[in-house]
Amino acid sequence: MKPPVLLFVVFFGSLLLGGECNDQKLTKITAGHHVKKRAAGDFKVGIAWDTCQSSRIGVNIFEINAPTVAILVTIIDDKSNAKIADGQELGGTGGTTISDSFPVPSSNRDYEVQWTDKSDQTNSGAVTLHKCVSISATGRRDPHMRTFSGLRYNFQGYCSYTLVKDCRTGSPSFNIFADFRGRQNPTKPPTRMVSVTIEIGGADTYTFLEDHSVLVNDRLVESRNITIGDDKGSIQADEDSVVLYFKEAGLSLEWTGKDHEALVTIDTDDLAGRLCGLFGDGSRVQGDDLVKSDGRRTTNTTEFAESWVVPGSCPHDLKTPLTRTRTRA
Repeated sequence: MKPPVLLFVVFFGSLLLGGECNDQKLTKITAGHHVKKRAAGDFKVGIAWDTCQSSRIGVNIFEINAPTVAILVTIIDDKSNAKIADGQELGGTGGTTISDSFPVPSSNRDYEVQWTDKSDQTNSGAVTLHKCVSISATGRRDPHMRTFSGLRYNFQGYCSYTLVKDCRTGSPSFNIFADFRGRQNPTKPPTRMVSVTIEIGGADTYTFLEDHSVLVNDRLVESRNITIGDDKGSIQADEDSVVLYFKEAGLSLEWTGKDHEALVTIDTDDLAGRLCGLFGDGSRVQGDDLVKSDGRRTTNTTEFAESWVVPGSCPHDLKTPLTRTRTRA
């Protein structure tokens, strides 16, 4: 139950305008940008890693203004020059996105991906898709924290704290926070994470409890396979863990209740240096991790972590029980 990724490129005619666009995603391309012109109409071609784990390259034809479209796809191993796919056809009718993915030997190497318009072979494109890269951070047990850059520290809080959120300008696309509580006494160390919550798009919330129950907007959901919004992602739960995948951010959140462990993995460079919270900024530079919620730097991990407390979440602030109620949906 591991996540898909996002290295993305879009083509114009026979030329690549976007280069290797690691910081763009299919859902963020706007009409009229990097349009591939053809006599029968316009369309766009996107190439991305499907998932690092499955070692598949995804090819999409989208925003099609033609009755039909077909392209021929060739994938070449950049190291051995071996052809993985050789002129495989991808096509269909207009008015929808046409997608397929092609297996490759490993996601840890570069590939040249070529495509040619079947109806007009003078229109084509090619790009080098670089190896798939991901970053991960984790908090576990009482709690031991490891940031995206590998900085390790311990933190004995007993409120709720932001683990990581999208800190780009405007409303965050996601915000993940965890409830820290003491083992014997809720307000005394040693503490541990007892639940983790992700807010998506400033709207819906998804909470995972110690027994792997799933709450959607604070209501218990019986299903173990949940679709997020309008196909924005998915949640899969079993006796071992709960895994959420959020497509827009190329993000997965894995919660293991018995170990009180939250593992966050992000499979795109789009968010590098643009994250914030207890897991750092995602820049892979440890010196950039300890930035408080007010934007100031510190070398004190406790001061840093306490700055990321969720307002109103500490026991003396709460007017309701510390554990979340599980109202059935």
